[in-house]
Amino acid sequence: MVKLLLIVFSVCLTAYAKSSEPPRTVECVSEQVDVWEFRPYPADCNLYIICMNGVGIVLQCPDELYFDPESELCDLPENVDCVAVTDSPPETEEPPTPPPTEEPGCNDRCVLQSSIWGGEVPDANDCSRFVNCMDNCKGATLTCPVGLYFNHLLSVCDLPERSECLLEVCVDQPIGLLASVNSCGHFFLCQSSTARVFTCSRNEIFYPVHGCLPGDPAQCEHPLQSQSIPDAPKEVQEKCDSQGSKFIRHPERCDVFYRCAKGQLFGRMCQQGLLFDETVGLCNLADEVDCVEV
Repeated sequence: MVKLLLIVFSVCLTAYAKSSEPPRTVECVSEQVDVWEFRPYPADCNLYIICMNGVGIVLQCPDELYFDPESELCDLPENVDCVAVTDSPPETEEPPTPPPTEEPGCNDRCVLQSSIWGGEVPDANDCSRFVNCMDNCKGATLTCPVGLYFNHLLSVCDLPERSECLLEVCVDQPIGLLASVNSCGHFFLCQSSTARVFTCSRNEIFYPVHGCLPGDPAQCEHPLQSQSIPDAPKEVQEKCDSQGSKFIRHPERCDVFYRCAKGQLFGRMCQQGLLFDETVGLCNLADEVDCVEV
């Protein structure tokens, strides 16, 4: 029975991992500690809730199957005694958004970028590498200095223990949700040591016990919310042209730099113990950087 439950659980979590939508979390009553418990979803027989320590994740049975509370498995509707209880009419499903069109020669890590100015995207197979996407097609693969990983939430090279590399953040973690150390508005869904990062809605904060709840992210002490990056001075603006993408250091700050993409500037900040290294164009260990603040 346990093996069958894990198979069903794995199938449903895999479906969420392939989705761009964050898993829905709800409050639930746990009878045990640090143990996943299964609950029926009252408004839909095709859905069910996995509950641990007061936090529930709404999951969906494969295909047209129903969740059976007695066996705690997904089964054919005729084998399940279930009547959905709802006080409101079913929601009208929005038509699926068509996948982005990939132009010939596009970098597959850049085609999902919604911004015409692109952005930095972590490499799928190497924690130290990332792709600097110039738009939603073209991009150049860069490698962080030796000993550093790419921090995908802060868009900088950082110490491995702070970077939350998707290849490692969920290793040895139990199946479930994991709070980010870099942002109070982000969390990870861990499954079989693989990770998927999700973002709470605007003006919400992630709480390990309750999920995403209303709150002011600006009051958080996490690096993404607390770092103060100054506006780009005129000297930096003059160096940013409309062609390609590059990184430009702040003239008076060794830890601040700007990503220039097609004439637009985006502020970045190297984290504690690191400074922007103009010789490699990335954050590096402070001892390796020759920089004096004005």
